Amino acid sequence: DRIQAVESQPGVWAYPIPCAEFSGWRLEVAPGVEIETPAPFRPRIALVTRGRVTATSEGQSQELGGGQALFIPATDPGVHLTGDGQVFWIAPGIPVSPDS
Repeated sequence: DRIQAVESQPGVWAYPIPCAEFSGWRLEVAPGVEIETPAPFRPRIALVTRGRVTATSEGQSQELGGGQALFIPATDPGVHLTGDGQVFWIAPGIPVSPDS
């Protein structure tokens, strides 16, 4: 069975994965729009699957292209994404609901 994503905020699609060990989102980053990513203060992995995005946290930025990934430690607060691309975002131990 396929898991259907639910849009929890504009550009952020939550996947209700049936396990408590991790949660996943698809982030659709559009030009001129900044996305506040889910799961602050948790270790996170961002995988860019299309386009180019810039991840910014605490004044530091990292540009990523398709096929590139970024690990964000739990000590980092929220990350904001800009650019034009698609990012899959994974974090441990957070149940995903449409309100996440």
